[in-house]
Amino acid sequence: MKKAIIYSTKYGTTKRYALEFSKKTGFEVFESNKIKSISSFDTVIFFTPIYAGTLKGFNKFIKAFSFDKIEKIIIVCVGLADPNKIKKDDKLYKSIEENIPHNLKDKYEIYNLQGELDFNKLNFFNKTMIKIVYNSQKKNGVNDSEIVKLMENENKKISFVDFDSLNYLVDKIKT
Repeated sequence: MKKAIIYSTKYGTTKRYALEFSKKTGFEVFESNKIKSISSFDTVIFFTPIYAGTLKGFNKFIKAFSFDKIEKIIIVCVGLADPNKIKKDDKLYKSIEENIPHNLKDKYEIYNLQGELDFNKLNFFNKTMIKIVYNSQKKNGVNDSEIVKLMENENKKISFVDFDSLNYLVDKIKT
């Protein structure tokens, strides 16, 4: 079985996870906007960042390729939220289910990894969104979210990157 790692990234964290996963597995890795075909693979592991509850590049990726020969797609979401707090009925999961190709409805898995965010590197729109979420959470007494931790951090940078968290997925794929 031939497997490919494909990633989409905006600020680089998802790319770092994809490259580390490639080191651990030996699978080929491709940036989503540079790969021309996936027809030679039977399994695709797609690493995608989460921004405001949506997956960057996922829908474009799904629409760009034929998945007729794909036996399995593994979607690895990278965001600030603690993976243990993400529920299967969240907007994120519903979006994936709505866009997954019909022939893969029973052949996909979703995993979540925690990433990082450097507020100072964000574009104006992303900074504004973070500020809105932060102000809303503070107003509503939420003091322990990842956004609150970020904004109250002196450097306005927060990282939860943990390459060891890939080991579970490595073990699962190799079995």
